[in-house]
Amino acid sequence: MIEVLYNYGWNILKGNSQEIPAALTNRYPVLPEALQRFLTKYAMCENAQKTKWFVTCHVVSEESKDAFRWNEFELMSIESAEDDKDEIDRIKSFWDSHIPFFMSVEDGYEYYAVSVENATFGKIVHGVEADFEDATIVAKDIGQFIEKFRVLEII
Repeated sequence: MIEVLYNYGWNILKGNSQEIPAALTNRYPVLPEALQRFLTKYAMCENAQKTKWFVTCHVVSEESKDAFRWNEFELMSIESAEDDKDEIDRIKSFWDSHIPFFMSVEDGYEYYAVSVENATFGKIVHGVEADFEDATIVAKDIGQFIEKFRVLEII
């Protein structure tokens, strides 16, 4: 997959993080192994226009209020729910069981996430604005996601 990204002019910087940030481990005690490897292997993985990127440990650890945060779509959904407690609970429940690992703002907002929900653990979902939580399963696991990515079926 990385070679495909290089061929498309992506900016990729290897990382040296051996530890998953607490923001993830506190919320998601069990992470798929393939996701853990990717999160720690790269510090940056974004297209040349900086409109598509993979979430890495560096992205999760970024503290800047100006940066697009790793959980930005969840935060946007909560903000749009205003004071609707049931809607906020639905949003939080979804994101408590889905870890975004790819984000795009190129043609609107969209993401790919891995499920950590028991019934769908490891499956990859795709969501778009305006209802980010209305996601569709697009791959049975990260391996299948990578294969679909290599043949440009997704992203």
